Amino acid sequence: MSNKLIITPNYTDTDEGSINITYTPRWSSGILYKDGEKDGIFSTIAEELLSIAEANYYVKVASLIYEVASIAFNLMPQDIAVTGYGKAALYHSYSYYSKIAQVYYSSKKEWVTKVDVERKETYRHALVSFTDKNGFTRTKSYDFIPANGYGPIASEVYSGYYWQDSIMYQEAYLRYLWLKPALVLAWTH
Repeated sequence: MSNKLIITPNYTDTDEGSINITYTPRWSSGILYKDGEKDGIFSTIAEELLSIAEANYYVKVASLIYEVASIAFNLMPQDIAVTGYGKAALYHSYSYYSKIAQVYYSSKKEWVTKVDVERKETYRHALVSFTDKNGFTRTKSYDFIPANGYGPIASEVYSGYYWQDSIMYQEAYLRYLWLKPALVLAWTH
């Protein structure tokens, strides 16, 4: 009599050549790119523009300072001394992720990426300093990112393949059949 235990898996193995489209985790280099800075007496710089030109984003110095003052200190525009010193600096950063088409190799029991199309989103960041009506200098940096309730100010994909799953499936399948390396359409890798 045998005491062998036979274990039957409760799943089915994925078929060789199956294709799956998914997304990679989001990542960023952590680099801030400085776009502009204005400083001086608040009333003289209030109407000047700061811009992130590549994202077609423009903001008046006063609007940026008011926005951050409201978020960070719960202050209203009338709480800022227009005769006091003010400073606003505008920055941007990028966040990346890819849409990938992977093919399953049953011999390796792994998914292998055959198409990788990257997406880049641009986010704004600010550093402001101003004098409040009580005679104190207030300074704050702020990240306008999803964790704080803000979306990107610009978004672009490296290739139109990103929007066309059928082309990604076809390209992945052909690269699988012809034993070709992955098609990588990306800025960063």
